[in-house]
Amino acid sequence: TSGYVMMPLAITLNERATLAHAAAIMTLEDFHPVMVIGGDHALIGIVSTMDIARWLARNDGFMSD
Repeated sequence: TSGYVMMPLAITLNERATLAHAAAIMTLEDFHPVMVIGGDHALIGIVSTMDIARWLARNDGFMSD
């Protein structure tokens, strides 16, 4: 089944965008979370500020999987 996300404004990133790009969009636009779309413009994921915080913690060696 397919579903829809209802929002008055949607900010999206292409699936090839970097995490830094997602963080910049969130910071500059003060918009959280950001939806990730594939080449066919279908929603394939959502990046939240917590996702970015977890990535930073893991890649700085503060957390292990």
